[in-house]
Amino acid sequence: MFFAFSYSIYFLKKYFPQRPSNLFKVNIWIAIVGLFVLIFLMFFVIHYGNDMGVPDRVKNIIFAIYALGFFYIVTIAHFAYFDEKRKVKNEWGWIGLITFTLLTSIYFDGKNLITMYADIRLGIAKRYDQEMTQRYTQIRESKTDTIYVAPLKNIPKSLCFDDIKNNEKHLWNKCYATYFDKKVIILKE
Repeated sequence: MFFAFSYSIYFLKKYFPQRPSNLFKVNIWIAIVGLFVLIFLMFFVIHYGNDMGVPDRVKNIIFAIYALGFFYIVTIAHFAYFDEKRKVKNEWGWIGLITFTLLTSIYFDGKNLITMYADIRLGIAKRYDQEMTQRYTQIRESKTDTIYVAPLKNIPKSLCFDDIKNNEKHLWNKCYATYFDKKVIILKE
């Protein structure tokens, strides 16, 4: 809600005092229903085509589309429902207070910054990069179609969420094999 409010009050009022184009003259309910149908279809297609669940990278793309759709809907609402009569008094004070509250809560409640800092400070991210570079070199230089790679010892929680498996039919294994133009890439046991 904070982002919608800030985007509507600050960005749209300042940079788009009038409706920018006919693209935003859509009925808001059509945009809302369209966004939810689009999100549902994206999840449905990936579930139907992949029995191992939705990969996190696909979730990131779906979230990006959701965010774009959300701000599109906020833009439609701004131009359709708000006018100069409904000004917010001291909008910079409110935006500052909301931003301070949000950043403080993220800092104290969120573990992502602490995890990223630990990955860098302890050298886990650097060792992970070195292991991945060695793995890629091994795969590229191999003359065989079936390649066994060693499991990763250093996995930074902020960068890596999953690795290939010892099952050649797993999605990540197939992706690796396709990318490196090999028949099978599999994790050593």
